[in-house]
Amino acid sequence: MKTFITFIILLVVGLTACTENSDFITQDSGFDNQSLEKKHKDKNIDPPEDYYTASKVIDGKKGGKITLKVSMDPSTGQKSEVKLDIPRGAFEGEQEISFYITPNEPCIVFSPHGLEFKKELQLDLKLENFWFDKKDNKDLNFVYADDLGNILEQVEYDKLKLDHNKNFVQVKGAKIPHFSRYVFMR
Repeated sequence: MKTFITFIILLVVGLTACTENSDFITQDSGFDNQSLEKKHKDKNIDPPEDYYTASKVIDGKKGGKITLKVSMDPSTGQKSEVKLDIPRGAFEGEQEISFYITPNEPCIVFSPHGLEFKKELQLDLKLENFWFDKKDNKDLNFVYADDLGNILEQVEYDKLKLDHNKNFVQVKGAKIPHFSRYVFMR
């Protein structure tokens, strides 16, 4: 219960820091520091002020891959690695696919919000030097959750690891059936 309350407090603090027209760092794919943009393309998503994003137009018939590897905060050592695999035939036509991550919470938000797939996408996500308490790792999960921290759906995945000694959390092979907000939580 204490962890849940702490998570809610951190979530509220993170959400109050959001602004509608904030600058953000963007990257189509590749590594390290990115170029600045002025707005986010999906009007349904209001990202926080400090976030990192990747975006790419994907032909659903052909599939594709979007990656992001970023050093978020040199003073804390926060780093993130994201790989999203879109299989052939996941959706019809061309679609701009994007996601963002933030140093304020252990989550990833996809756009366009609510987009559903004929074939599940595969996500690998690794977050380094994010704060996680030293509880038993058995109750850690990767889930689809709303902005209030309510778990809406458990996510199937191949591997989930929280390493307190090396200070990272990682999910491999997470099956993404639709675009929304996915988060590591207990």
